[in-house]
Amino acid sequence: MVKNLTHKVLLIEDSETVGARLLDLLSTISDIELLGQARSVKTGLEACEETNPDIVFLDINLPDGSGIRLLQDLKSQQPDIHVIMLTNSSDEFYRSKCAELEAAFFLDKTKDFSRIPELVAQIIT
Repeated sequence: MVKNLTHKVLLIEDSETVGARLLDLLSTISDIELLGQARSVKTGLEACEETNPDIVFLDINLPDGSGIRLLQDLKSQQPDIHVIMLTNSSDEFYRSKCAELEAAFFLDKTKDFSRIPELVAQIIT
């Protein structure tokens, strides 16, 4: 069996600033294909169904609903997907809930951006 060398990455993040920062950071990582950015639960779910990403960066709070609920939906549809949760609220309740739903990682947007290349490398190797 041939190993997939390119991993598809989708962002589900409503902030243009955070999305642009993530896209810039991710564009420096080899072996990934950036699929783009969805800005809501609805468009994120549609994008996942259309593109079947390997890795999703998912904001906990989206304008039309909960990223935690979307995490649950994505993992039920595609159990092997790697979802990296993003939040401005690193409350222990959210961290625990995301771990329970099998998020790959839980990152605080204000202080964990520098960890992203290392975490993506852990997933794709």
